[in-house]
Amino acid sequence: MLCLLDTYVHEHCLPLSQWTRHQAGLVAERLRELRSLDARGRFGYMRGKAAAITDRVRGRMGMRTGAGRQAPKPSAELAGLPPALLRVRESMRVAMTNYKPRRYDGGPIVYVRATLLDDSYGDPLPVWQRVAKHGLRVMKVEGRHTDLVVEPHLATVAQTLTNALASG
Repeated sequence: MLCLLDTYVHEHCLPLSQWTRHQAGLVAERLRELRSLDARGRFGYMRGKAAAITDRVRGRMGMRTGAGRQAPKPSAELAGLPPALLRVRESMRVAMTNYKPRRYDGGPIVYVRATLLDDSYGDPLPVWQRVAKHGLRVMKVEGRHTDLVVEPHLATVAQTLTNALASG
């Protein structure tokens, strides 16, 4: 049995229709952000986006990203996570850009999923349904993605996994 703990996928793995909706949402969000800024803020915003594009290209080329720059400040959602988990999250972000899930021929996949989805990613459920050759069991746990690795939600995740293992 394979277990996925609220595992998101990079947008390049999404089905075309879902990818298109996701991209349209991102464009709308970025335009709202840009319109809310004054001229100075817009310049800084565009400078930050240019740096992000540079990092993305460097990452795709296998080069180190963020060279010579201070690491971006974590979002409010991530502020409470321990430094070790922040490093894991950043490593996962980098790995996601280079990974494309392949068909899994093993037993059923148990997908422990947060009830509050992260809108910055597309919904990964169709991808995992396509990957799981022998079925996908979705088990929902209350909270956000980042809540699942901290108490009190961590105990619920552990119990959910115990139940999944017991039921085979």
